[in-house]
Amino acid sequence: MRFFDKLKNLKKKDTPATAKENTDKTLQQALSLSREGKHTEAYPIFEYLYNKNRNAVNTFNLLQCAVYCGKAEVENELYKQLKCYSPDPKKEPIELSGAFVRYYYGLILCNVNRNKEAVE
Repeated sequence: MRFFDKLKNLKKKDTPATAKENTDKTLQQALSLSREGKHTEAYPIFEYLYNKNRNAVNTFNLLQCAVYCGKAEVENELYKQLKCYSPDPKKEPIELSGAFVRYYYGLILCNVNRNKEAVE
């Protein structure tokens, strides 16, 4: 996979700004794949980002991808982390609050025809 080859080639002497830029590019690549419906290709990238930094944004992205990929165990664990989350509005989008996460999670479940679970 080209993504992992690129990771191996990153210089160890990257500055913090370069490292953030690389992370942002990696996130954009994963989001692009996800928008195209290529969730199985996006999953390892989201998982990498989550393992690198377990913030709420990475947790939500991996949760969404886990639902589409049918990874129930990962999905359940991530949902537990986010369903009551309260973001810092100065640093994080309000959409990461538990109420929004529960709403978005329900929509994602409906997208994969798990409608009964979405309303429970």
